[in-house]
Amino acid sequence: MNCKNDREFLNDLIEFYFNYEAKGHFNIVDVDSYHRIHQVYKNLIQDKGISKNNSSMF
Repeated sequence: MNCKNDREFLNDLIEFYFNYEAKGHFNIVDVDSYHRIHQVYKNLIQDKGISKNNSSMF
């Protein structure tokens, strides 16, 4: 949110990726995959499978 330009954002994203991806905490997905995952979370919230307050997707 505080990046001054696209290059700074990309550098931050790369650094974040290398720090967290190997630990299984971060992954980059394509747009279609994101929408499918998002829909699963919305369905779980609607069906009371999870609480919206506990979801990191929103």
